[in-house]
Amino acid sequence: MPGRQSRRQQGSSPPIPQHRIRKVTTMNRSFVACSGLLMTCFAGFVNAVSFKELGGFFISFASGASISIGVDLEHGDLEACYRAAILVSAFVAAAMIGGMTKIRRPYLRCVVLLAAEAALLSIALLFVRKGVTPDVAVIPAIAAMGMQNTILKSGTGMRPGGTFVTGTLVGLGESLGGALSGGRSKWSWILNLCVWTSFVSGAVAGGRAHRTYGLFALAAPAAGIAFLCLVAATLTIFSRQQDEETTTSIQGSDKDETGAAACD
Repeated sequence: MPGRQSRRQQGSSPPIPQHRIRKVTTMNRSFVACSGLLMTCFAGFVNAVSFKELGGFFISFASGASISIGVDLEHGDLEACYRAAILVSAFVAAAMIGGMTKIRRPYLRCVVLLAAEAALLSIALLFVRKGVTPDVAVIPAIAAMGMQNTILKSGTGMRPGGTFVTGTLVGLGESLGGALSGGRSKWSWILNLCVWTSFVSGAVAGGRAHRTYGLFALAAPAAGIAFLCLVAATLTIFSRQQDEETTTSIQGSDKDETGAAACD
């Protein structure tokens, strides 16, 4: 019959509705939590190294450098003001580039930005090896810290892998207050405490490493970020395989449904 033939022809390559293609568009919570804690630890490490090398400058958050700009302007110390302004500019520029990086697959975006961060830390090490002054050598490391804040996303209001913990401490206090007053879960404050502990632990390790290796201690966080990049790359491949298997199964089920309709 003509009607049945036309239905069979149409059923030979049925279009797949976009809402039925279940692509991996969010990252595994365990990966986000574990990698976020490690990245925050690396930020504390880099912060401690820079603080000891630059004589009081933190490079993983720009609040201190911003205050330095104001104080230096008040004293008329334009050279120090220029130095702090470079720190802030490098941090903001890298965060801007990270924010502009739009990749639909979250793991692939994570791979790209982690690779860029590891490359920036490696460039800082290269500058140190070439004998570049510390003020200049740390600029790529500053950019790496700015970019790190844009890598992981969370719908909970937290910023996993952040390079500063002021908001974390505020969250810790609020969670403790909520737990004591019965307004929140008793243990909701633990995650914030883990983030702060990770940051401080990294600072302890960074201070000890700087005592022995100086700025070459940045090799440790560079290697750690490179490792996380490899993990994210593995998850990217796995998520793509999941997408392909899901799409194939949808195609098969659609063909079965079309064949059944044709028989009717």
